[in-house]
Amino acid sequence: MIVVSDITRQPSEGGAELRATVTVEEAGRDRRVVWLRYPAELSDRLSQTANPFVPALLLPAMNLGTALKLDGPVSTRTLSGARKFMTIMHRWRPEYRPVEIQAEDVAESPIPGEAIGSFFSGGVDSFYTVLKNQHAANLPGAERISHLLFIRGFDIGLGGADDRLYDRALECVRAAAAALGKDVIRVATNLKEALEPLADWNMYYGQALASVALGLEGFLRRVYIPAGHTFVDAPPRGSHALLDPLWGTGSLELIHDGGEATRVEKVVWEVGRSPVALEHLRVCWENLEGAYNCGRCEKCIRTMVNLTVAGALDRCQTFDRELDLFEIAHLPIHDANDRTFVEENYEALAARGGDPELLRALETSLSRWARWRPRALVHRLPPGLARAVVRFVWGADRALLGGRLKRWYKRPRR
Repeated sequence: MIVVSDITRQPSEGGAELRATVTVEEAGRDRRVVWLRYPAELSDRLSQTANPFVPALLLPAMNLGTALKLDGPVSTRTLSGARKFMTIMHRWRPEYRPVEIQAEDVAESPIPGEAIGSFFSGGVDSFYTVLKNQHAANLPGAERISHLLFIRGFDIGLGGADDRLYDRALECVRAAAAALGKDVIRVATNLKEALEPLADWNMYYGQALASVALGLEGFLRRVYIPAGHTFVDAPPRGSHALLDPLWGTGSLELIHDGGEATRVEKVVWEVGRSPVALEHLRVCWENLEGAYNCGRCEKCIRTMVNLTVAGALDRCQTFDRELDLFEIAHLPIHDANDRTFVEENYEALAARGGDPELLRALETSLSRWARWRPRALVHRLPPGLARAVVRFVWGADRALLGGRLKRWYKRPRR
C-alpha cells in the first residue's frame, strides 16, 4: 500500500507549501516527502483537501499494483475521475493495474476562484494556447487567461546546477507575461524527483501538472494544459485529451488545449507572428552546456524547421545558429512520435514550395529512421519488457554517467 499522510500547508523558503509524507509499504516502508511550493501570497488559497495528491500518487500505486490510501478528504469528482483514469491507462499500458483508493472522507469543493491559468514553459505549445486565447478573448462568452503557471522541477531541475538556466527562463517568462498582460505564478515541486522512479515520466507528467493545478483549486477556476500533439495523432501519454479533464473538481476545470493544430501549424498561425514569442521562445530540454536553446538537439532542430516553414527563423531571437542540412538529414528519429514531427515539417514545407535542399534533408531523415537504432532490437521484445529494458538503460545512464549516453545517442551523427 502507498499511504499519503501528514498533509500540511505551511510556509517555506519565502513561499507556501503543500507537503505530504508518502510511505511505500511494499518497499520496506520506504518514506519520502513530496511538496508543491507556491508564492507566499497564495498561502490562504491553497487546497484544504488531499485532492492534489491523488493524481500525484495514483500512477505509482498502479505501477506497483497496490492500494492508495490518503489520510485526508478527497472530493467525489476527483475519485470518479481517478477511476476513469485507471480504466484508460490500464487499457493503454496493461502493466499499470487498477487499484483501490481509500480516502479519509469526502471533501466539499471550495468556492470557485476567479483566476484562469495556463501552464507556461515558454515553448511552442504554451505560447500557442496563450496567443490563441488572446485573440479569442474578445468573442462573446470568451474568458481571458489571467495567470501563467511556470514550474521548476520538471524540465528545469531543482539542483543548483540549473539555477542559471532557471533564472534566465523565469526572466523571459516574466517579460513575455508582462507584454501579454498576464501574471506569473511561480511553482516548484519535487514530484518528478521523488516519484519518477515509481512511474514512467512520459506517462506521469500530465498527472503532475494536474496536481499543481489542484493545489490552487481555491484560487483558479480553470486551467489550460497545452497539448503536445493533435487530436488525431496523440499517442498514449501522461497528458492527453482523454485524461486531463478527468482531474477537474466541482470548483476547478482542466482543459487539454491545442489539439486542433500540429506543431508546425501552431508556429505558422500564432508563434511565428508574435514578436513576444519570437523574443522569448524556449523549447530545448537538453540545454547542452546550460544553453537556453542549444540549437543542436532534436527538439531545437525541428522547431527551427517549424520557424523556417513560417518564415520566422531569422526573427527568432533565441536561436543563434543557422539550420545545418546535414544535421537535419541525420536527425535521430527514435520512435513514431519523433517521426510524426518530421513528417509534419516535410508536408508543410512541401505544400508551401519550400527550399528543395531542406526538403531533401527531411526526406533523408525519414528514410533513415529505422536504421541505426539500438532500440529497434528492444522493440522485438514484448512491450512491457521492452519498456522495462529502456527504462533500466536510461536510468543506469542517468545514475552512473549523468545522462551522457542518452545525449550522445540523440545527437546527430556524421
